[in-house]
Amino acid sequence: FVAALASGAPTPGGGAAAALAGAMAAALVAMVGRVTAAREPSVAGAASAIVAQADALRERLARLTEEDAGAYGRVVEARRSGDPEAMERALTRATEVPVRLAAASREVLALAVTLAPLARRSALADLAVASALAWGALEAGAFTARANLAGVADAGFARRSDTELSDLLASGEEARRRLRETIGARESHRLPS
Repeated sequence: FVAALASGAPTPGGGAAAALAGAMAAALVAMVGRVTAAREPSVAGAASAIVAQADALRERLARLTEEDAGAYGRVVEARRSGDPEAMERALTRATEVPVRLAAASREVLALAVTLAPLARRSALADLAVASALAWGALEAGAFTARANLAGVADAGFARRSDTELSDLLASGEEARRRLRETIGARESHRLPS
């Protein structure tokens, strides 16, 4: 995948890379949840529930890696065909996929926030990395979707999509803030005063 990303081909591109980053974030949340469930019996049930959700998100985001590449491939084909209706359909689909990856990445951030107070302290850095990757995926998904929206003629679809992206970014930023606070508070208890 990385070699294909580095090639001169139009796909895979930024959206596919964002989806992969989101999948890696979900994988890290699942890993932290598994470590916590195995070593902290008092929170094993809650951690295991988070693992199941994180695994589902990882799989969804991994599929979106392929879907994004395919959706943008159809944009390239429609551009070559010169058919405005095909172009509108392709751009709409090429917007919907990164909006979905942004939403899934926001869900990964929410799981990280839920897991942070329960997680083993030794795994908090991994949870922070998951947060950084999920935020990057969310933000990159929004960039990708908005770039495709620029060519969409359906003003209602464009407005709804842009509003959804703004809401996802705002709630994602709030989740990041909460996670940083929780991790910071838990880490400060380990530091000598």
